[in-house]
Amino acid sequence: MNRWTLGVACVGLLVASESALAAPAADVFDRARLAKYASKAPGKIFEDPQLSCYLRELLTKKDYDALMERMAQIALGGEPDATGAFHFEGNVPGLFTEMEGIVLIHPEGRLWVAYIAGDEVSYFTNDPGSLQKQPRAIDAWRERFKEKPIVAVSAQREVRPEELAQRCGPRKLAAEMERFNRLESGNVCQLEGINFSPFQPAVIKGGAPESRVYFYSEPEPCPASGECKSRKKAYLVENDAVELSTDDIRKNGFVCARYRGVKGSRTAGWLPETALSVKPLELPAGEAGPGTKPADWVGTWSRDSESLTIRATGPNRIEVVGMPESQPGMADAEESTMAYTVSGPLLLKAESVEKGGDEPEPVRLRLLNNAIFAECSGCAFNGLYFRK
Repeated sequence: MNRWTLGVACVGLLVASESALAAPAADVFDRARLAKYASKAPGKIFEDPQLSCYLRELLTKKDYDALMERMAQIALGGEPDATGAFHFEGNVPGLFTEMEGIVLIHPEGRLWVAYIAGDEVSYFTNDPGSLQKQPRAIDAWRERFKEKPIVAVSAQREVRPEELAQRCGPRKLAAEMERFNRLESGNVCQLEGINFSPFQPAVIKGGAPESRVYFYSEPEPCPASGECKSRKKAYLVENDAVELSTDDIRKNGFVCARYRGVKGSRTAGWLPETALSVKPLELPAGEAGPGTKPADWVGTWSRDSESLTIRATGPNRIEVVGMPESQPGMADAEESTMAYTVSGPLLLKAESVEKGGDEPEPVRLRLLNNAIFAECSGCAFNGLYFRK
């Protein structure tokens, strides 16, 4: 073999060797599921048992809670970047450059996480090659607040991919993943494991047979004849409010919903889509609808830490004191007071009773059987509020 031929042979061996080393690793995270989360439901990364386990093990409890707080609102993403990682960027509305976070997830099991921690940015990864130097995607995310130095926390307590794989292995998470996968199939509607949102309300319309709308255990209509096994005993009536699932779970003309009773009881199940209106303010009031007199409105109505306290101030007048939810990192929210003239279940115009007489925000209210629906284009009061 001459020198030239030997050189070619060596180069060939080198290329073959590098190709073998560069062979793609087996996926740890499901690519299709990551793509679905990025494009449709980014908050799922904290619900998926495997992903949340990896994140919890990579971060301390304090850091995980801080990240969650900063990912209150997560932007929809899309295709993975050039490295194959999916991006999840979040923030607290109104606190940009102060309360933000980012999570990069590669299907092969590598993670890169960063969040703003006061005057600096905390950075975590289980990728040995990125302990001291964060990916370009995180540099791009930091561009708006690049004066905040980045602190490579993981470099101080290195956590390797194989360690996370051992702590969050399939055997340890088998039961959790089975439950999660059942919920993700879209065939399950129950109280446990599904997020329901008072910001996605619906109201039972009038005109249902026997004035009842039944819950169903399965998204299957009753047969033309014979026993209807999927229909439950629980039912709703006109002007009852329900909360739809955050993921808007629908199948075969049914939608997954939860009902909160006036005494706090809760029921979840499938409801026929045709029986619901998702625009409470546009729904005609039934003859038996509540809200025709101030006494119907009086009380304290709440959602999480927000509340509406209503008292009667005259034969057809009410005063509404609203306390919005405080946002992390912001000054305590101030209450607002509005007055309404009651003429029915729908109140569209408020009159401010605060000092100065400023024009109030257009908070529109609808009294339902079990809740008050509020809608405001320029303030915090939106969604369903339930009587305490």
